[in-house]
Amino acid sequence: MAESKNFLTREITIAGRKIPVGVIVLGAGGAVVLFIITRGAGATAPGETGSDVNSQIDALSKQMQAALAGQTAAIQQTQEQILARQTGYETALQALLHSQQQEFARGLESQSSALAAAQAAWETQFAALRAQTESARAALAERAAQAPWSPESIISMPVPPSGGGYVPSAPSAPSAPAWRPAPSLPGLTPPSQYVIAAGDSLSRIASRFGMSLGRLQQLNPEFGPQAGRSWGLIYPGEIVALE
Repeated sequence: MAESKNFLTREITIAGRKIPVGVIVLGAGGAVVLFIITRGAGATAPGETGSDVNSQIDALSKQMQAALAGQTAAIQQTQEQILARQTGYETALQALLHSQQQEFARGLESQSSALAAAQAAWETQFAALRAQTESARAALAERAAQAPWSPESIISMPVPPSGGGYVPSAPSAPSAPAWRPAPSLPGLTPPSQYVIAAGDSLSRIASRFGMSLGRLQQLNPEFGPQAGRSWGLIYPGEIVALE
């Protein structure tokens, strides 16, 4: 019988007698899976019976079956170990991916919170700047409305003819009339406060109410350097104490 990759022919000696056998080999590494023992006619040695040979063959077959069972159990155990390792690797990989996803989500949330806080701060600063701008515009409009002269009161000067003539000077705002001290009348009590009007100054107010400028400044320190201001800088609507 010709030999192949999975089928081999050998001879084994049992009780001094060579017996041809066929061996089927399966699996990697040449693991023996099954023995097929071929018994030929007259396969008994002198002085032995066929039952003795059969008993030895049966014992050998049981040994081979036990070895085959052990190899099968070892292969199964190896497969289970490989499967357990594969399962462990997959579990560890899933845990690592989940941890990285959570870390990325936390970082993204932190960046979003920082951006939201920066945007809120910028909006607050912008609102404060806009409020300051509106307040400055309102103050300028109020001062312009209370000015002692307006653009409409400026006298238009004639345009000189081309080729010569005179050049008129720029018109100036009319000066406020000089204030005179109010005459003291019997039976009248002078006021204790005065509301500043357009064109007023502390010297004019002091002259109007018959007191010195130093006395008026002494009664109103909030209009001077003590309050971080200049004595000559007062605004309509402010109140001056007279006593």
